[in-house]
Amino acid sequence: MLGKLIKNEIINRFKSLVWIYLAVLVAGPVMHLVDILEDHVTNSYVRFFCNLVMVIYGLLMIAAIVVVLISPMMDYRARVFKDQGYLTNTLPVKTGSMIGARMICDLLVYISAAVVFPIAMCLAAWNFELFDALAEFLSEMFRMFGQDVRAAQILAIGGLSIILVFASALMFIWTFNAAYAIGHSFSNHRKLLSVISYIVLYYIQQMIAVGFVFILSKSGIVDQMFGNVEIAGFRDGIIFMVLVTIFELLGVLLMGFISGWTIKNKLNLE
Repeated sequence: MLGKLIKNEIINRFKSLVWIYLAVLVAGPVMHLVDILEDHVTNSYVRFFCNLVMVIYGLLMIAAIVVVLISPMMDYRARVFKDQGYLTNTLPVKTGSMIGARMICDLLVYISAAVVFPIAMCLAAWNFELFDALAEFLSEMFRMFGQDVRAAQILAIGGLSIILVFASALMFIWTFNAAYAIGHSFSNHRKLLSVISYIVLYYIQQMIAVGFVFILSKSGIVDQMFGNVEIAGFRDGIIFMVLVTIFELLGVLLMGFISGWTIKNKLNLE
């Protein structure tokens, strides 16, 4: 059943996102041609038009990125609470399975965006050495601090950073989802109560995070877990990133549970 739910989520989400992805990928080479034209013409009107087109392209790229980033929350709102809410909430599936399928698809949306938009930017600049340049930049940055960094170490740090970014993104999405579900469990002032719920959940997370780090640091668990960790001399930074990632992932599961429980027991669609 979970597989079918994931398939359904992918179809529902990507049938609109795929057009955005195709548009930005096609626009990339076009913008490169416009840039070439702007470099080789002398007519001031043509140059102005080319610059205008490139500015509009930049604004549309920003808009496309924003749309993709908020699309999981907008889809959640539309399919669980709006016109499609009755159908979604009367399907013969477990709420936990529905939440799990949505989480997996949320992650797929962000992974796809992390792949498509950098490629689109490379196409627009017609420069495909972006990732090599990033690795070289990180290596040079570490060397500034006197660190002799190997490629494998850069890959490890970069991979952990990416996981942390995705975990943080899911935490943000599902805090919003949980707050929206709590707000819509009431009959009146739903939007206001959703905002208040988000603020309360956010500050509760911050207090728990401080307690989480404090308890681990005092208990000696951190030293037992990471006693031999040494990556590019940034042991404390690596430990901090790992702990934050663990906390964010646990938070995602908790926010998902709150969302699912509220939808199942308290949801008011009237």
